[in-house]
Amino acid sequence: MIYGSPGQCLDGRFPAKAGALTVGRSGELATAAVLTSFEAAHPEVAILHSLRLPARKMRTDIDHVVVAGRRVWIIDSKCWAPGFYWSWLGLAWRGLRPAPHARRRTMAATARVLQGYLGTSAVVQTPVVVVWPSSEARRLSVWAWRPLDAKPLTGRRFAAVVNLIVPPAPADPKVVASLRELLIA
Repeated sequence: MIYGSPGQCLDGRFPAKAGALTVGRSGELATAAVLTSFEAAHPEVAILHSLRLPARKMRTDIDHVVVAGRRVWIIDSKCWAPGFYWSWLGLAWRGLRPAPHARRRTMAATARVLQGYLGTSAVVQTPVVVVWPSSEARRLSVWAWRPLDAKPLTGRRFAAVVNLIVPPAPADPKVVASLRELLIA
């Protein structure tokens, strides 16, 4: 089952950055297309798009969640300028230039808050960051980028290995019901 609509996290926020939001939405839609194909092959899993994190002090939204059995995967979609992303001494780089947007470390906190919300009814797995190129003219590589709190994959790689990341299993209805309460209308 699929719940929610991809890209809802971006609606009406930061009107001054409309161009960046359009690019961000394209990343969310690309990841959603991969997840829709995955769900079509494995209808026993549940996929939820655009959830509000249940935390007062964190204004973080979750792009996608996949539930297989009692296991939950948080998937964050990004759409970045093409290039070679890498990490060194806690800093993130694109080529030889700093990439501060690749240094954000919110995925671990997001996973902890979601685990606390779900309690022992579910096990939140290591979050996945799926990065799509904003332009197909050049390649995007994230194999040397090491965020401390998530597993990074290019969109192309994610599409190829989603079956390995998320072993299909019937989604636990209680976990899905709890997560549906977080959907952005």
